[in-house]
Amino acid sequence: MKIVFPLFYSITGRLPGKRQARSYSYRELVEVDIREVSSEDAPVACVWRPNKELRHPADEIVPLTNHGKSGPGGTQFTRWHDGRHWKRMIMSDGRLMHTATMNDIELDRVQFQAMLGSGRIQHALDIMCLPEWVSAAKDVTDDPASQFDVVKQSARARVMDELEKALDNVISVDGVIHAACFEPFIAVFKSVRPGTDVCEMSVETRDYPLTIFRDRIVGAFAAGSFDVALSLATTKGVQGREQLAGVQPDILIPDAFSFDWEMFWSVTEKLDRLWIDLARVGQQNTAVGIGKRSSDPDQRFAALSSLTPETTERWERLGVSPQPLYEALEILDDREVRLSIPHHAATGMKAI
Repeated sequence: MKIVFPLFYSITGRLPGKRQARSYSYRELVEVDIREVSSEDAPVACVWRPNKELRHPADEIVPLTNHGKSGPGGTQFTRWHDGRHWKRMIMSDGRLMHTATMNDIELDRVQFQAMLGSGRIQHALDIMCLPEWVSAAKDVTDDPASQFDVVKQSARARVMDELEKALDNVISVDGVIHAACFEPFIAVFKSVRPGTDVCEMSVETRDYPLTIFRDRIVGAFAAGSFDVALSLATTKGVQGREQLAGVQPDILIPDAFSFDWEMFWSVTEKLDRLWIDLARVGQQNTAVGIGKRSSDPDQRFAALSSLTPETTERWERLGVSPQPLYEALEILDDREVRLSIPHHAATGMKAI
């Protein structure tokens, strides 16, 4: 399946005849191939019905990626292909609507191509795109850097790299666009449903509630631990319990669920403790921060392993014990390491 993908980026530099450097916005159209997969090769792994009412302000829709929205039939689901979960993309994934809706339109090639013109769906695919680039962008067919006498900064290489990675995370299943996603899990949020004493619950397929928005949840659980999550959500009351129970996911392929929740929370607890101690002496560390805000055990291990003895010795001189770091590394050392050879769909990219 071929798609014309508009890439938005900026270049800061000085053009011929100009005295000062400034930033310019560009839109470069690139033709790409999206892998086509049959539904037989990508069977449905998990199905659920989101809460019918959206209980969160519009500006919180992004981190709560699945809450209150579904595709045709009122359901959400993931497929299992190439050892990963894939969620079909629907209209509100491109953030063209102010609020998420039930029975949203699923994206085929025509819908997907039309939405790409706005630049907003790039966010859903983790491609950098700022609003001012879209509104002020000049169309180009190749790298405009050669037009400048001096280039101080160009975002083109970064955006091209993001597109290449994104294409490894997008497939077409029987004509419907799907994006690779996190293993579906249950998130219990701190917010309370109006008129009840129960916490909000939703099934999520992005790790935001586990990472950068972890302060908004009181717990997160494997998809198969719904009863445990429901018990936590209804600790202070049961009014509204029936509505929450309606979002229970139906797991069709149990082998597709393998995230090590015990390891995740054990490492998180130790890194949270270390982070607080380091903050107390003004020694917040980037590697610790990456480990603290990541759900990927390999990424966590790589970040924490980069810390040098000189760094931990400095912590000790300031009265901070590195013991939580050592314990986290010991836990992660027992992780299952999955090795894979990346296949870049972007090798078929060409400018048009």
